[in-house]
Amino acid sequence: MRFEELCTLRMQYGEGTWLAPYGENEYAGFGTGKGDVEGPRIRGTMHWANHPRRREDLVWCPDLNGTIATADGAKILVSIKGYSIIEELRPSTARSSPRYGSRRTTPDTGG
Repeated sequence: MRFEELCTLRMQYGEGTWLAPYGENEYAGFGTGKGDVEGPRIRGTMHWANHPRRREDLVWCPDLNGTIATADGAKILVSIKGYSIIEELRPSTARSSPRYGSRRTTPDTGG
């Protein structure tokens, strides 16, 4: 089997909610976003929604579904599942509220 690069996805959250309903180490969330798709085989734009959870061992489990609209007019359905280890949050991704306490507003996915 030979793998070939199709494209690179550059994704940005537009809106999102990140809550810790089971304690401080396990999170659930929902977010939507857009992105650019560039590569040797696929070019276009992407729209997506993600419903991830973060396990107690701090591993994020994305559950992302979306679409790519290619430059030549085709539509591609996308699904991303897996594991994402985030070592440290940037200060801009945490928000503290006297009413709700500290909540993450966006996970630092590195891109």
